[in-house]
Amino acid sequence: MDGSSNLDSHVGSHSGVATDTSGLTHHFPEAARIEFIGQTALDEFNDDRFATERQTNLYYPMANRNEWQLASWLLNSDLSMSQIDEYLKLELIFETAARTTRVYDSWLLSDRAWRLQSELPPGRTLLGTILSSDKTNISIMVRNRCAHPLLISLANIKTKMLSKAGHYLLQLLALLPIPVFQKKSQDVWGILENQLFHQSLDIVLRPLKVAASIGHLMADPVGQVRRCHTPCATWIVDTPEASLISCVGGGGKTSPYTTAIYKDYGNSFRHPTQTGNSTLAMIDQLTARADPNNIRTFLQWARKGRMNGVINPCWRNWPSSDPGEFLLPEILHYWHKFFFDHDMQWCINVVGAEEIDFWYSLITKKQGFCSFPEGISQLRRCPCSVSS
Repeated sequence: MDGSSNLDSHVGSHSGVATDTSGLTHHFPEAARIEFIGQTALDEFNDDRFATERQTNLYYPMANRNEWQLASWLLNSDLSMSQIDEYLKLELIFETAARTTRVYDSWLLSDRAWRLQSELPPGRTLLGTILSSDKTNISIMVRNRCAHPLLISLANIKTKMLSKAGHYLLQLLALLPIPVFQKKSQDVWGILENQLFHQSLDIVLRPLKVAASIGHLMADPVGQVRRCHTPCATWIVDTPEASLISCVGGGGKTSPYTTAIYKDYGNSFRHPTQTGNSTLAMIDQLTARADPNNIRTFLQWARKGRMNGVINPCWRNWPSSDPGEFLLPEILHYWHKFFFDHDMQWCINVVGAEEIDFWYSLITKKQGFCSFPEGISQLRRCPCSVSS
C-alpha cells in the first residue's frame, strides 16, 4: 500500500467509512444511526394551522393573486413604511355589539346639535358657527400696539381638517375697537370698555342672528341651495374673555361657566351652569335698582352682583345661543397650561428641581414626542409645540 492509500484509509476511518486497495467500501458499524424520521421545513409549512386554507387558496392569507402582487410590489418598492401605511389605511369605525360607548368626532355628533336640529322646521340645515376672539399685543412689526381680532369658522367642517392651521379655516370677521380714554377716572374705564365690546359685537353678529332666526339661503360647493340656520356652536376664548362675554365680573373671582365664586373653587361638586337666562335675570335686577346711565352708581351695584356692567349682551337675541353652552373650556389653557402652572410646579416643589430634572433626562426620546434632556424646572412658558 503506497502513501496515497494510507492517506485515504486514514481519512475514511474518521468519516466512518474505510476503503481498501480493492476499491470496496466498508461502513463503520453503528455509526450515524437514524433515531427517527422528522419533519422538513416544507413539511412544517404544509402542516401549520393555515394549511387547509391554502388547499383552496394558494395565496393565503391574501385573498387572491392580485392582492399578493400588490403586497409584493409594496414591499419591493421605494415607498417608506409611513407612505405604505397611508396607502393601506382604512377608515376606522368604532362600534361595539352592545353600542355602550359613544364616540364624539365632531360637534354635529353632540346632543346639543341634535337638539337644535330637532327644533328647526323639517328640511332646514344647521350650520354651527365657531367664533374666536382674543385681545393681542402686537410687538413684531409695531410697538405698543394692541389688536382685538374676531375670527369665524364652521362647526360642520370635519375636525381633522378644522384643526390644521395651514388650511386657514378660521377667517377674520372683524377687528374690534379698543378704546383709549383721556380722563383719569379709571374706575369707569372697565365698564365702558365692556359695553363697547358687546355693542360692537351686536353690530357684527347681526347677520348671523337673522340667519339663525329665519334662515338664509346658501349654496354648497356643488351648487345645491339650502335654507341654513347659524346658531353659535362654540366661542374659543381664554378665561378673561369668557368672563367678558358671559358678563360676569369679580376680577377673576367669579367663574364664567358656573355660579361658583372663588370661595367655592375647592368644592368637590360642580356648581350649576351660568346660563344666559340667569345672567339676564341678574341684569334686570340691577337695572331695577340703579340707572344704567349713572355709570358710577350702576357700577357699584354691578360689583355687588358680581357682574361687569353690561346691560345688553351681544348674545341676548341670538336664537339657540346660550353662553352656558357655547363657552367651553379649551384644551391649551385648561389642560396643558393648567398642568404647567399648577401641577408641574407642585411636583417640582415636592420632589426638588435637581431630582425631577434628572429623571426627565433619563427618558428615552421617542419620535413624535417632546424630550427634555436638560429637565423641566427651568421652563418659563409652555408653547403649543410642547403642549402637543
